[in-house]
Amino acid sequence: ARFYRNVLRVVFGMGVLIAFLGIAQRFTWNGKILWLFVPHDWSAPLLTDTPRASGPFVNSDHFANYLAMMLPLALGGFVSRSVFIAPGQRAASRLVFGASLVLLLMGLLLSLSRGGWGGAVLGVVLLIWFLPAERRQRLLGADRRQTARILLSVTAVGLLAALSFIGQSGRNQVDRRLEQTVMDDTSL
Repeated sequence: ARFYRNVLRVVFGMGVLIAFLGIAQRFTWNGKILWLFVPHDWSAPLLTDTPRASGPFVNSDHFANYLAMMLPLALGGFVSRSVFIAPGQRAASRLVFGASLVLLLMGLLLSLSRGGWGGAVLGVVLLIWFLPAERRQRLLGADRRQTARILLSVTAVGLLAALSFIGQSGRNQVDRRLEQTVMDDTSL
C-alpha cells in the first residue's frame, strides 16, 4: 500500500508541476517554450499578446489532455479517506489536494482546449460511475448519489476558485473560446 501511495504521489506531483509550469508560462510568456527554446519551425520567438497555456508541451491541447488525466486523481485524493493519504496526514493532504485541484483546473482553463475541458468532465463522470459500491462506502462513506453530489460540488467549488484566480484576461479568453464553440457554424 505504501509503494502504491508513493507511485501515485509521484505521478500526481508531476501533473501539478506541469500545471504550474503552464500557468507560469502563460503569464510570463516571452515567445519561447519554457522560456528558453524556440522550435525549429518557428522563425523567431512567437510573441503573441495572450498565448494559450501549454507548459512544456508545444501544443496546448496536449497540455490540457495531460491535466485532464490528472484531475480525477486530484479529486479522488481530496475526497478519499485512505488511497493517497497515510493515517495521521489527512488534514494536510486534503489541503494539498484541494490546492492542486484548483491549480489543475486553472491550467485546464488557460489552455483554452475544448477537448481538454471535455476530457476533464468525462474523467470526473467516469470516476463517479466506475467507483465500486463497496470501495465507495469504505473510501467516502457515501452511496452513489451522495458520491456524485460530493465529487460534483468539490469540482464546482474548485472551478469557481480557478476562475477567480485566472484573472479577468483569462476569463475573457475562456469566454471567447466558448463563444467560438457555440456561435460557429461548423459541425463537430
